[in-house]
Amino acid sequence: MAQTDIIYATDKTCEAILLRGKPLPYPVHTHVSVLTAGLVLEGSLGLWRCGSTIPVGNGETFTVAPHEPHTLLAGGNVLLLTVCVDVNSPPAPFRLPDALESLLPATVDRGGILGKIPEALAACRERAAATRREGIAAGICAARERLERAPEEDWRVRKLAAEAGLSVGEFIRRFRACAGLPPHRFLVQNRVRLAKRLLRQNLSLTETAHSSGFFDQSHFIRCFRGLLLMTPGEFRTRSR
Repeated sequence: MAQTDIIYATDKTCEAILLRGKPLPYPVHTHVSVLTAGLVLEGSLGLWRCGSTIPVGNGETFTVAPHEPHTLLAGGNVLLLTVCVDVNSPPAPFRLPDALESLLPATVDRGGILGKIPEALAACRERAAATRREGIAAGICAARERLERAPEEDWRVRKLAAEAGLSVGEFIRRFRACAGLPPHRFLVQNRVRLAKRLLRQNLSLTETAHSSGFFDQSHFIRCFRGLLLMTPGEFRTRSR
């Protein structure tokens, strides 16, 4: 595995990502409305999550709940399967997308995947539910949901802070505590996620940039590459 190769596949129940090679040094980010489970099929890696480093060995899983800041740590070569499901969807039987099934080496235990991924997602769902029960100030919760649901709109932190009845500084502090990122980074992250969906619909780069809320195509490509470490065109090529 001399270089890193990533394949994205989606179906009605999940998005699955197969990474072969060295984990990419993604910037610290969050997942907004999905439960994430990772399974190391070959090798080992480190997960930085919420300030702690978690070693994940061959055959082991890790989870990331919504709004938990995290990133993978650089290391040796791995074969990593990551699965994301909507946090609001009811638990459902897991099925590996056909586009990834054919790419797995013959030595990989398919039965083990089908068993470990649902277990990890169930644990992640419980942790996410416990976090939601802790409660979030109404104004902060409303602002976070707006940036999640309509990232293409022209949001201004000063206006969001005023609507929450907070100073800009206090709003940013509280927002970061509940969303894992400051408002602007959170907004850009959600615009990139919207762009990923539009790219899968074969929109042009110009249309995707405009519909996702970016200033222009250049700004869009720069932000997309900064978060995913690949261009929009490369992402489209790797999507199944």
